[in-house]
Amino acid sequence: VVGTTRSGPRGAFEFTLPPRDTADFTVYFTTVDYLGVRYFGPSLHPGDPAENYTIEVYDTTAVNAGASGLRLVRRELILLPEEGRGWEVNEILQIRNQGRSTLVPGAGVATWEFSIPPGVTDFEVGEGEIAPGDVSRMEQRVFVTAPLQPGTREIFLRYRLPAGERSFELPVDLPTENLNVYVRQPSPAVEASGLAAAGTISGEGESFVRYTATDAAPGRMVRLEWQAPRSAPLDPRVAAVSLVLLVLALGAVAALRRRPPNSPRPGDAEALAAARNEPEAAAAGRGSAL
Repeated sequence: VVGTTRSGPRGAFEFTLPPRDTADFTVYFTTVDYLGVRYFGPSLHPGDPAENYTIEVYDTTAVNAGASGLRLVRRELILLPEEGRGWEVNEILQIRNQGRSTLVPGAGVATWEFSIPPGVTDFEVGEGEIAPGDVSRMEQRVFVTAPLQPGTREIFLRYRLPAGERSFELPVDLPTENLNVYVRQPSPAVEASGLAAAGTISGEGESFVRYTATDAAPGRMVRLEWQAPRSAPLDPRVAAVSLVLLVLALGAVAALRRRPPNSPRPGDAEALAAARNEPEAAAAGRGSAL
């Protein structure tokens, strides 16, 4: 810490920075505490010209249940199928405080709360503009207790949908400008209600099917359903050997049906020997291909 000071009646303050160290790269950050909320100013470099430096602060408003003035700019859900483990879900939520004061938690009320699908596991909060320590989860509700100043903030989440789940429902809690679900391919077939299919997008070698909604109002329900994962495909080498054996078996049956009882014909012994040898050759071929 270079120094601490108190601002004057009109918010003015002054700092004297240490001499510039030309052998090292130095960056300074300034914060101010106002009405119990910490605000951050832009970064400062020793070589920056001496001029006015401003940190914006706001009055505070305690959030009351159902009256926050918040709006979701976007909510993105990225679904990644995991063989035998269900789905990994990554979320990006961008929230906007449309008012002119910083929102702080009210009595028994979080600054912001929203829903996630029921039954999720391995819930995590990523590093971002809202610290993980300011986010908690209770079943399918997520609570944010960080102050929210005017403007936008982002939060990052990750969780898993268990392997036994075949659907989930996600209610829209706040007015949401853009709601997108991306399903990485290949995946089980997914059906979405409350969202419109918007084709496939690709990037960095990955392909995603996109479902979207715009201007989603509170109370809207989004539902995703998917089929159970398909069985593993049959090894083509095993399939080829099975086909050879099946053809041989059908040929033997047809030959027996055409031959009168107890009336062997010339060449039957050779044909029988060939039929006996062919499965052995097929089995040997299978072994050499593995």
